[in-house]
Parts: sequence; structure tokens; C-alpha cells
Amino acid sequence: MMRKNNRGGVGEVFLRGLLYSLLIAAAVFFGIMVTKLIKQKIKDSKLDEAHNIEEVADIITAKLSEGKGDIDSVSMYVKRVSDEDLKRINEYISTLCGSVDTYRTSGNPNKGKAKVTFEIKKNTTTYVYDYLKNGTAIPSDNFDANRLYEAVKNIADSCTSPGMADYQKELRLHDYLVNHCQYSYGSPDDENEFRAYGALIDGEAVCSGYAEAMALLLTYSGVECKIVIGSSKDENHAWNLVKISGDWYHLDPTWDDPVELGIVTHAYFNLSDDQIAYDHSWNRDRTEKASSTSQNYFNVTSKICSTVSDFELTAQFGMNSPGNSFETAVSGGNAADYIQQFVNDYYFTSLKYTLIERNSYTVVIIYK
Repeated sequence: MMRKNNRGGVGEVFLRGLLYSLLIAAAVFFGIMVTKLIKQKIKDSKLDEAHNIEEVADIITAKLSEGKGDIDSVSMYVKRVSDEDLKRINEYISTLCGSVDTYRTSGNPNKGKAKVTFEIKKNTTTYVYDYLKNGTAIPSDNFDANRLYEAVKNIADSCTSPGMADYQKELRLHDYLVNHCQYSYGSPDDENEFRAYGALIDGEAVCSGYAEAMALLLTYSGVECKIVIGSSKDENHAWNLVKISGDWYHLDPTWDDPVELGIVTHAYFNLSDDQIAYDHSWNRDRTEKASSTSQNYFNVTSKICSTVSDFELTAQFGMNSPGNSFETAVSGGNAADYIQQFVNDYYFTSLKYTLIERNSYTVVIIYK
């Protein structure tokens, strides 16, 4: 009797099992992918939406400020913002918490709504600020960041003391920065000129470098300080907001450092929103309100003159004081007329001066 051949049956069972296994694996894989897509869709639905480059910058700054230096990317929907504007994003954001390295888009943000993801990089300022605010250790192999921290520490310790009032800390650190940093017009090949490193170590920086340096020095000294991104004299500009005695004030160390004159001025020291708005523009809805003038430099020093006689007395004292210039302010009169009266009364042949208008007074800087 012949035996029945079961080889074909075994093979068929094996193939059927293999097919089932592949189908199950495919179903699991497909399920995982669908789940990921659903989760991504839910995540994307919660993304912020920006309609101009300023809103893009505000969202990035807010996300970086919420984190502790550990954010690698920021995603959002962007609507009708040109690629040219997106390439200039670092001109609009506060770089204390990081800056944009690259970005990628899904769609065309210039023609409609597109998802844009910005890759974030840390710079020397970011590492130092993160350490001062959150205690995050600066990498030991980052020589420049560690050198910047030591500079911040040494400068702040030499200019201030723990029992000093915040206003005095601010004044001394402001004067140090203006005295030791020279304004640069910025070289695209030298990032340090745009950072606190350029201001505090190289002694040369653009406005963002001044603002970063001021923020690091004040933060180290226990004074709350932020960076404002806006414009001044039709150019992108950065300056500071400082909290003194419970109120916020604008501080612009860049404009207090007249180019090539080698002097320290205080025309932009602790201004209110309305005062600095005379020649600065920014989005007020996205910054702290600065309405007080009590800690304004000229109010604190009582250097605001309301009469010609007050001005002449102040000017006499200034001309006889050390230094190659002095500053005061005029309120309730024409500053140029006050100066001319002083020249006539005290027999000066001429007097070189600069006038800086504010909404309630005029700053007068006289050069000896």
C-alpha cells in the first residue's frame, strides 16, 4: 500500500502562516503610522499662527523664554510672510535664549498658510544667560561661553556691591559698558560683534551686543532686564527694559554712546514708553508697560532746568567740572535759546553742543 504524501500540505500551511504574519505586521505598522499621523495632526492643530515677521519673532521669543535652554526647534503656521523676511528672522528676535540656525517649510508661506519649523542654536550669550537664570551648567569645553561668564562676573563684581540700590547698579554698569565698548557697524563674518562677547571682551559691538551685555550684567547683579527688538531712525534696533523699584524703564546703552566722541551720556537712561517713543518704535502690546519717570536719570539727578537762570547755574558748574563734556536737560523753554543766552552772558565765542529731544524736555550735551 502506498503512503500519502503530506509535503504539499505542510508547505501550504507554512505559506499561509507566513502570509498571516506579514498581514498582521503590515496592519500593526500601518496602525502605528496612522497613530503617529493623528498625533502629529493634533499637535499641529495647537500650533500658533503668525501673519507677519514680527509675530513670527514674538512666537519664537516666547517659546524660548518659556524653556530652559533645552529647546531645539520651534514650529508654527505662517501666513503670507516672504521667504526674504524669514531669512532675516534673527534681526527681530531677542537672542538671550537662542537664535535661528535654519528653517524648513511645508508649503509656501508667501502665498498661503504653511507650517514652518525653525531650528534653534545656542550662542555664547545663551549659555551664560541660561546659567544665570536657570543654573544650567555651561559646557566645560565651550571656551568662549566660559570666558564671557568670567567677564560678566568680574565686571559686575568690580562695579557693584550686594547692598547697592538697583538704580546705582544699573548706572555703574551702564557707564562701564559705554566707556569700554565702541559701536561697530557689524561684519557678517564676525558674529561676536552681534553678541555680548563683542561688547564685553572685544570692546566692539552693534546694538544687539550692547543690549545683550547689559542684560547679562544686570541679571548677574540681581536686576531684572529684558531686550526689546524694534527700530530707531529707520533701522532695526535693540535696547533694554529694566525693572527698577517695581517699575519698568527703557534703557538704550547704544544711543548713550555717541560714535567717536568718547563720552558717556544718559539721554536714554530709564525712559518711559512715551519718552523713548520720540525716536524709537516697537510693538507695545508685546512688552511690559513703562509709564513711570521717577527713576529717569535727569529726575534722579535733578538736572532738569526750567528757567534760564537755572540753566546758566548748571552750565557754569558743568564747565568747571572735570571731563570733556557735561549734560543737563531743559523743560518749559527753548534749549537753543538758553544756550545762546549763556554764551552771551558769559562771553563765550562759541559752544559746541548736541540737543536730543524728548516729549517733555530736551537733553543738552555740551562739549568743552
